[in-house]
Formats: sequence, C-alpha cells, structure tokens
Amino acid sequence: MKRLLVVGTGRMGQIRMKASRITSGLQLCGVVDANLDNAKQFGEQYQMPYAASVASFIHSEGAPDAIWISTPTDTHEALIEYAASLCIPVATEKPVAMDPTVTERLYTL
Repeated sequence: MKRLLVVGTGRMGQIRMKASRITSGLQLCGVVDANLDNAKQFGEQYQMPYAASVASFIHSEGAPDAIWISTPTDTHEALIEYAASLCIPVATEKPVAMDPTVTERLYTL
C-alpha cells in the first residue's frame, strides 16, 4: 500500500483526498495546508495526521511514498523542488508553473 500525502485543502485537494480513499493500493496518510486550521479540519474529518508544511509533516510522521500537490500554481515550484530533494515522487494540478521553462526544469528533477 502506497502512502499518499495531499497538500492543499481547496476544491481540488478535497477531490484528491476523496479519490485517494477509494483507490486500490493507496492510503491517504495525511494532509498539509499552510492554513493549519484547514489542515486540522480535514485531518480530523479523515482521521489522519495533518500539518501546516510538508517538512513538519515529514518530521513528525515520516516521508510518504508520494505527494499530490493541490495548491495555487505559484507554490508548486518550491513544493516540487522540496519533494524532489527527498526523492519523493510528486503529482500536481495543472498548470505546473506559469512559465514553460520552469515547468520543463521541474520535469527534469
């Protein structure tokens, strides 16, 4: 069973959380949102750990097998770079970045 961390509790994050709970082979292991109150709400709703940052989640819960990024586009780059630095596979909502050269660079990480 692969452990998936969802980052972002907006509309797309909620869709990803619901979908991951019914996808064979995936375990929703936690939720991260920069707004800790939002993270807490979803963590309690889904009975799972939550945090305000990916780093704090990993520090307390260990690294997930993958991260799904459902945050505003301008946050994708830093989140993808951080996950890549830890060799954690990432999926993200589109667009990955507003600048095509940034998107291309991120795909090489």
